[in-house]
Amino acid sequence: MILYLHSEIYTKEKIEYTKFIYKDYAHIEIEKENDYWIVILTECKYDAALTGKAFENYLIGLENS
Repeated sequence: MILYLHSEIYTKEKIEYTKFIYKDYAHIEIEKENDYWIVILTECKYDAALTGKAFENYLIGLENS
């Protein structure tokens, strides 16, 4: 599962924190390309699409808190 997260909306610190929280559910890599953070989730413990959506929802909650 690959997520493209705009860097004006999402901060690296919050993405890294979410990565830490989800470390038991997937192998997660973070890359920066132009204006986007690219989050790559592999070896997901559960369905990859579901894990990606849950990761993004958690991140949105962090950014809005």
